[in-house]
Amino acid sequence: MALVKCPECGKEVSSQLKKCNNCGYKLKQMDKKKIKKIAIVGGILTIFLIIGSVIGVNISKKNQEKIDKEYHD
Repeated sequence: MALVKCPECGKEVSSQLKKCNNCGYKLKQMDKKKIKKIAIVGGILTIFLIIGSVIGVNISKKNQEKIDKEYHD
């Protein structure tokens, strides 16, 4: 079961529901393959975001160490 945003109210609801619990909007049923693809793409993007953040922090630390070394010399 995946969560999708209701196009009417924006609340997250189960993809298996026929209508939104919040506003009653009739939801289109998404097929399981499409939901799985969305979840995989989201997971991959999250991994890239984490890796990019770690690399950015490491670069920032190295630059700060270089600045501190030049300042103390």
